Amino acid sequence: MLPAVINSFLFLSSVKRIVEHRQLKSSPVEHTEDFKLKATEHKDAPVTLVRLIVANGPMTEKEVGFAIFKLALFSAALAIITAFMTGIKI
Repeated sequence: MLPAVINSFLFLSSVKRIVEHRQLKSSPVEHTEDFKLKATEHKDAPVTLVRLIVANGPMTEKEVGFAIFKLALFSAALAIITAFMTGIKI
């Protein structure tokens, strides 16, 4: 759940209001000629988790999905560790 929460927080904090995606002036990511995702250079584009992931360079959708999956696994591991440390029986 943490990647979804992070994405929502980043979007809301950059747009500063609740809007539909079709009301946005620019998209947070663009497609390259070889169908990879890359972050836009527009200043008014909202900040999203995918835009932060592809900030280093273009990536395929599979690579972006794998990066989000790794974040979900990491946050799940932290949740399990926290549960054991607080004494909650799983």
